[in-house]
Amino acid sequence: VNDLNTTINKTNKSTSFLNSGLGRIIKTNLLSRLSFRAIANHVGECLDISTDYTEVLNKLNVAMGDCSEEAISFAKEVQGSLGVDMVEWLDYQGTFASMFKGFKVQEDHMSIMSQQLTQLAYDYSSLYNKPVSEAFNKLNSALSGQIKGLKDYGNNVSVAMVQQTALQYGITEQVSKLDTATQAYLRYITIMNNAEY
Repeated sequence: VNDLNTTINKTNKSTSFLNSGLGRIIKTNLLSRLSFRAIANHVGECLDISTDYTEVLNKLNVAMGDCSEEAISFAKEVQGSLGVDMVEWLDYQGTFASMFKGFKVQEDHMSIMSQQLTQLAYDYSSLYNKPVSEAFNKLNSALSGQIKGLKDYGNNVSVAMVQQTALQYGITEQVSKLDTATQAYLRYITIMNNAEY
């Protein structure tokens, strides 16, 4: 019986030593896996952000050409001053610029107009406590001639208002008969003039 007890005690000590060693290995392995996953997730997020930034810059360069550097510089200032996400800002500005390019607006005007509409989207977002994307979409629609959305913000861009803007600039033709660039200018001016803060 004594020999059996001694053997059992030795076996328990060996098992205990083996279990503690295995426990450390399992803990180390688990921590390594968790650390690796955290690092992999972080690297993945960084790659996504980098890809988004690259796509936005490409869109901006295609739309704005030589004016894109100025837009990037201004977006950096806005980010530094107001904490605005620069990639999001440039994405909105690039989209407005692409629209103006499609309307055949001059490149140097397109830069200023897209910047000011982007600023207005952020202003409306702050003023009405709405997401920037909502304000952006309403402005985007108004530039395309869909007037309903901006009325929520007290900005009337109806055909009659755009026609009134045209008359202020000595244009007596019906807006619908004007070229797309002139229509875009008139809608932009109407939006900016009617912007309520």
